[in-house]
Amino acid sequence: MNARALVRPAVLLVLAAALLSVFATPGLAQKPPRLKIEDVQVGFGSSPPVAEFKSGFWTPVYVYLKAGPDGTDAGGRLTVETADSDEVRGRYTVAFPKLDPEEIFMVQTYTKPGRTECNITAEINGKIMATDQRDVHSVEMGDLLFVALGSPLPSLKPALNPKQKGSPEDEDDSSYVHQGRCRVTALGDVNKLPKLWFAYEPADLVILTTGKRDSFLTALLNEREGRKEALVEWVRRGGKLVVSVARNHDVLRDREFEVLSNMLPVAVTGTVPVPNLRAIEMQAGAAADKDKSFPRPRDGKFEIAKLEPKPGRSIETLLSWDQEKKEIPLVVQGAFGLGSVTVVALDLDEPPFKGWRGQQGFLHWLVEKTTPAFSDAPVENAQNRGYNAQQITDVGGELENALEQFDEIPVISFGWVALFILIYILVVGPLDYFFLKKVVKRLELTWITFPTVVITISVAAYFTAYWLKGNDQKINKVDLVDIDLGTQQIYGNSWFTIFSPRIQHYTIGLEPAETDWAPAPATGKSWPVLVSWMGRQDAGWGGPNRGQSQGLFRRAYDYAENATGMSGVPIQVWSTKTFASSWQASLDPARPLVSADLRLRDKNKPYSGTITSRLPVPLEEVYIYWTEGSSGNWYSLGTLVPNTPKRVDGAFVDPPVSMSSWLQLPPSSKSPPTGKSVSSPAGGIMRHVMFYGKQSSSSNQRNLSLRELDQLWRLNHADEVFVVGRIPRREGPAEDISQSKESPSRIWLGQLPATGSARPPLNGTLSQDTYVRMIIPVKNK
Repeated sequence: MNARALVRPAVLLVLAAALLSVFATPGLAQKPPRLKIEDVQVGFGSSPPVAEFKSGFWTPVYVYLKAGPDGTDAGGRLTVETADSDEVRGRYTVAFPKLDPEEIFMVQTYTKPGRTECNITAEINGKIMATDQRDVHSVEMGDLLFVALGSPLPSLKPALNPKQKGSPEDEDDSSYVHQGRCRVTALGDVNKLPKLWFAYEPADLVILTTGKRDSFLTALLNEREGRKEALVEWVRRGGKLVVSVARNHDVLRDREFEVLSNMLPVAVTGTVPVPNLRAIEMQAGAAADKDKSFPRPRDGKFEIAKLEPKPGRSIETLLSWDQEKKEIPLVVQGAFGLGSVTVVALDLDEPPFKGWRGQQGFLHWLVEKTTPAFSDAPVENAQNRGYNAQQITDVGGELENALEQFDEIPVISFGWVALFILIYILVVGPLDYFFLKKVVKRLELTWITFPTVVITISVAAYFTAYWLKGNDQKINKVDLVDIDLGTQQIYGNSWFTIFSPRIQHYTIGLEPAETDWAPAPATGKSWPVLVSWMGRQDAGWGGPNRGQSQGLFRRAYDYAENATGMSGVPIQVWSTKTFASSWQASLDPARPLVSADLRLRDKNKPYSGTITSRLPVPLEEVYIYWTEGSSGNWYSLGTLVPNTPKRVDGAFVDPPVSMSSWLQLPPSSKSPPTGKSVSSPAGGIMRHVMFYGKQSSSSNQRNLSLRELDQLWRLNHADEVFVVGRIPRREGPAEDISQSKESPSRIWLGQLPATGSARPPLNGTLSQDTYVRMIIPVKNK
């Protein structure tokens, strides 16, 4: 036996021993992971896995990381990846710090899910350290989501989801509440409050209680990571907030609470004793049920918060201790930006309200008064789900459908497509067979005729599509600009659809048009902007109820920090994708976009005074709203010419236009400079976005995805008036239209504004629609 023959068995023995040691003693061969994902919660909730969120809306994600025995050498990056409405995966990435041995650290991040699958990846120094993949389930389409901050308010669930008649008496709370259309969740940990405002998007109403001076309220006062500011910004952009306060009224005057107390429409200056709370009892149905009367306190007095209106704030007293004389307000609602803040002068989480048998009735009334969507929810109960829910049409979905219509690009109907498919099948099948069988009489030639036919028809289809759809990039864009003269703020919302003539990955951003529309920020930084894909809440293509399918693209795109842009968004050849963006800025007092001096001469007489537009272009089809008695109408102001005061007195001489008629008015503007009539696919849809109103009780249309922009709830406020108008539609070379004064915002393609680079010029064509809504304070006489 030679030496080589001895070496081979020895090598094999060594390898076998090594493998045996690995598999027999894994604890010795494999070190514990340096980092692992302990748990994940997607959406609002007290603890994982219970959480609530909505598909098509941004939502918070809480990822619990656990370090191994050695900790981590450095911080890392955590990425959450979910599919959007087109089955393309979007990634949002945040950083996390270095972790100590065995430390459990909660990373708060965000995502905008369009489907149910969620992938989480944690990496350090570019190396993946931990992964997690799970299915998550959003609330049903059309359901309302209520978030309680602090105390959980357990009576809120049954108040909003009453048991159906015939329900078993022993039916537990979770069974009927889970089936109801109102979902209620609580956040009792301040660390779980979102740090970014858009994470509150799924919430239809947030309720903040202050009755307990507990760890939550103390932590909220001392919070320094922007959570209070995020809540304020969400309200400013259209969110709905309820604050209940009484015994701990001094908290609202604390300097650390100032950022929140500043948005309240009233100042809470102390407490006031009242002998009874009959007004609240009446709203709870106590008139027919003596058991719903409040238990009497020992001293016979109820202590409620003393609410005093702040100067210059628009408020409405929803409930007073003395309803006839309107004395001692109990529930007051006011506007803050585009949102509403309701203050309840009673602790909803403490006695005497807590434990009171009538609390469910009062909470039901309170939600009806503060949440417009509550009385217009598309799903009344569990029995109306399923088929009826599939018939819902969403205003946001209609807007997206309109933006996807390009006049120069014909839409081939399914009938024509089916006909051509049938012809193709006949050509490559029976016709090819009979031609070779009867004419040529050589079936073996199918190896030549079949690929020839396939190639010929494919080339013909390609050039036909090229001829029909063209080789130009096209963009349809709609802007809604809100100018609030009361708070001196301007809010911009943009929706745009990109038609891609080729397979391409897009980098997408947006910025307000400075200085024609938004002044340059004093800090030198850019105004905050949010950019993402457009979500819709209906059963159409891209809606949350559409079945899941494999996406055409495997590569995911990335959101920029704070979702200010998107990088690497794939769009298929000759297809479209719709995006939504919003921004906010402060008006420049030295150069106001609009100035007005309106006065209410008498309660029964319309406004007088002037409005001066300093917009860079004329504003056409301008209407002003005036409340007459219990209803209101729109009155035409014609055109607002820049820097030319317009008196409103004469507008009220002409016949009024009712709300229902105004919502149906078609746009009738011409496209300058040619004067050629241009159809506006957004048309009356934008009126429904601004002031949503159903046409009839049988209508299936709902405003589910753009509720925060609906200002119908405050039209009857006596100390402010709404004026709306539009700028004529422009279309032409994309860069020319983008740079024109008619465009309040500019799209970035190829670069992001935050990079500091120059904006790349836009290619192709662009159509621009702009709508302007003004909120103007009104003086009394």
